[in-house]
Amino acid sequence: MYDPHFTPADVASRVAAFLPAETGSVLDPTAGEGSLLAAAERRFGDSCRYLGLDIDIEVVRRMRRLHPTWGISSGNLLNSNSVERTHVFDEACGTRPTALLVNPPFRRTAVLESLPDSPTAAYRVEPSPALRFLLSAVQTFKPTSAICGVLPEGLFTSTRDTYARSLLLNQGWTLSHSEPLPRNTFRGVFPNTRIAIFVTDADRKTQASATAKKRKRRVLHQSRLEIVRGGLPLHAARFSRRGVPFLHSVNISTMPTSSATRKLRRVKSITRGIVDGHVVLLPRVGVPTLEHLTALELRVPVQLSDCVIALRVGTPADSTRLASFLGARVGELRSLYSGTGARFVTVDRLRTWLASRGWSAVPA
Repeated sequence: MYDPHFTPADVASRVAAFLPAETGSVLDPTAGEGSLLAAAERRFGDSCRYLGLDIDIEVVRRMRRLHPTWGISSGNLLNSNSVERTHVFDEACGTRPTALLVNPPFRRTAVLESLPDSPTAAYRVEPSPALRFLLSAVQTFKPTSAICGVLPEGLFTSTRDTYARSLLLNQGWTLSHSEPLPRNTFRGVFPNTRIAIFVTDADRKTQASATAKKRKRRVLHQSRLEIVRGGLPLHAARFSRRGVPFLHSVNISTMPTSSATRKLRRVKSITRGIVDGHVVLLPRVGVPTLEHLTALELRVPVQLSDCVIALRVGTPADSTRLASFLGARVGELRSLYSGTGARFVTVDRLRTWLASRGWSAVPA
């Protein structure tokens, strides 16, 4: 078995509901037990052709027994020689599928087990397993209208996938719908996942360019705001009584006053992620709560762990105003945190959101 976390039937039905009304054929390149194809069949019946591919021959044999009218083949999506020998590939090349149904492997080990000796695609940075499968499926089968499925949340937000995401968008695909699923959706594992729907949009670039020209952002808050990302991992901290105070994410909610730095353990500092002055502290990993959003004055330099971000401004009034602003929008702020495992926020994501709300922020 390869990453056998199959799509639950109720989730598959929700995914199939987003398929185009005029769907003539659907293809699932990592079909598993076939729940996505079965959901599509419940919706379209005999008016649609159902094709599936899976690396696990036992799964393929079972699907063939249960669904004799489907076109099912055993093949490795990441190995072009394997895929091109299948009758599913031949049929899909003859008549391109209307839509892809996808729930690709999330784990790196599943991809390593599947890789051929000579990978067919080269990337500037190796993308996540799920995005590599998705790109391979799109490039191999060339769906005409939609990509519908379940994808890990990190695929949409991770820096590692930035270049690979751009490849998908540059092929004319745009994300039209995304909704989070509960972490207990899959039995035995607890990833952050989303139902995601991509559609073709030939005019996307033109529309985006026109919209960007019309949009003018106003800077509502003139004070300088610096985003300081912590740099010292907890496991690498070298504690020393003669060092500087060390602030980890668990300490944020226990920092109601500036004098609280006296209670922090001290470490030998590094050059990255040291901050003082008027700040609002945020966890970089985990999600912020109202308890975190307090204006503080750090009167001595503090070494931030790599799980903490400080928003530094120039005056006490600015830090109070910033804390109030964040507290009023804590739901928006929390939505910036994402990830297939632990939720986290990046400096770029935070800076973009602050700019959209009138705060001009720069990395320290």
